[in-house]
Formats: sequence, structure tokens, C-alpha cells
Amino acid sequence: MAFPASASPSPDDVNLARAALPVLSAYLAKGRMDLRLVGIDDAEHAAIELPPAVLDIVQQILEEFAQGHAVMLNLQSRELTTQQAAELLMVSRPHVIKLLDAGEITYRMVGSHRRVDLESLLAYRDRTTRRSREALRTLTELAEDMGGYDD
Repeated sequence: MAFPASASPSPDDVNLARAALPVLSAYLAKGRMDLRLVGIDDAEHAAIELPPAVLDIVQQILEEFAQGHAVMLNLQSRELTTQQAAELLMVSRPHVIKLLDAGEITYRMVGSHRRVDLESLLAYRDRTTRRSREALRTLTELAEDMGGYDD
């Protein structure tokens, strides 16, 4: 399968996802992490165990399908090129290099090329998102205090 993989749900897919989602959610809420696959004729079945993170992804896919949303899966290795990191952050590659040089995101050198640590990159993205939301909340509060919003 080529990645990124994407799927748009058909009306039947939406209905199947809506039916499956509460069952899977209840199952996962109980902390069970195995899954039984049953063949169409019910004669064949097998139990498999999936990592909890995979089941979380399956649950997220079902949630999106149940709402009729298309889903795209984009696989990433644990290390990214600076261009891949820039695309993930939706910034320019030179900006990513500045962040790396400033120590905001960890990386290692492979010859003359930087390889960006995915976990560090995601942690940076989460930090900046959190800071942006806090700043927006502060600005909104200031605007409200100054009468910028009418009731």
C-alpha cells in the first residue's frame, strides 16, 4: 500500500462505523486489548492482540467515518528530514533549521544531513500550540475587560 493512504467513507461505511464505534469504545473502556475476527460464514475465527495505540487509531478512524469524514493515514519514521519536519509543522525548512540550531528540537547529524527526532518535533508542536492557545485566551480576556465584546 502506498502512503499516505486515504479513504472516504461510503454511506454504508458511515452506518457500519456508527454501529461499530460504541461497541469498540465500550470494549476499550474495559481495558481489553484483544480483538476477535470472525469470518463471514462464522466457521472461521481468530483472536489477535493489537497494541493499544493501534486500537486508539482504529477508534479515531471509526469516529471520523461515523461523521462521514475522509481519513488520511500518513506514516512517519522516528526520524525525519528537515523538509518532512517543515511539512509537519507547516513552516519553511529554513525555519526548522533555526529551531534545530536553537536547541528547540533535538536532531542528529548523518553525514552532512540533519535527522529530526519525531518525538521532539511533536513535543515542540504541542508546546507551541499550547502557548498560542494561552496567548489567544489572554487576548480574549483583555478584549472582554476593555469592553471589546458586546453582550
